[in-house]
Amino acid sequence: MNRRALFTWLARGAAAAVAAVALPRSPTYAGEVTAEALGARLKGTGYGELLTSDDGGQTWRVLAKFGEHLRVLGIEERAGQAYLTLGLGLYSFTLRSADLRRWHTV
Repeated sequence: MNRRALFTWLARGAAAAVAAVALPRSPTYAGEVTAEALGARLKGTGYGELLTSDDGGQTWRVLAKFGEHLRVLGIEERAGQAYLTLGLGLYSFTLRSADLRRWHTV
């Protein structure tokens, strides 16, 4: 399955129905991913949120919501850009950002 087919499937709402039944809504589902990228402390959750902290991890605020049917699998920085890997079931895809605001598929 390529990215286009995956996004089409997501748009039809099938993924939301599957996720509501199969995946528990918990911030610790499949663990949380924490990393430093572009000078910010970032944390990805098991329900598709990217959080940032300005105080060393004491408090977190939502930076982006990708959908609770997705889970953040990885965060890394390469060549001055942040890379975020998201997963849905057996599939995963990667997004990149130069400013942590706009995300583009890789």
